[in-house]
Amino acid sequence: PGDRASGGLQRAKRLLPRKPNLVTVQFALNDWYSGVTLDDFERNLTEIGKLFMKAKVTTILCTSCPVIMPGMRLEEASEFYDVIQEVGDKLGLPVARLDQYWTEVARAPLDQSMFNDDGVHPNDRGHEVMAAGLMQLFPSPQQKQ
Repeated sequence: PGDRASGGLQRAKRLLPRKPNLVTVQFALNDWYSGVTLDDFERNLTEIGKLFMKAKVTTILCTSCPVIMPGMRLEEASEFYDVIQEVGDKLGLPVARLDQYWTEVARAPLDQSMFNDDGVHPNDRGHEVMAAGLMQLFPSPQQKQ
């Protein structure tokens, strides 16, 4: 699997000298797949959020897409997504619930047409859905009026 929140914490520390204005933080699936406990995941994600908050970096926490990989139980991934929401609530950070946007707003199909062959990583069509979900946090000029 790819990187987990523990690795993201280390990368976040290396990113700060570049003085970012905004970061999106998206972990969960690799943590879940690798057997990271919910407590460890929460601890690492909280530290990432606090690190960026202390540096006054606008931070958005994100869930990922739903999972269609055979043999993986979606409700287990959802527990990690719920932790992301809890950390956002606790720290006062916005959370882009891309998993919910995918299924409830965009009503995008949960089939191979939206994913790479692994059934976990979205293809270009899936990324379009996720980008649209993230943009829900940024009101258009008309919505601001």
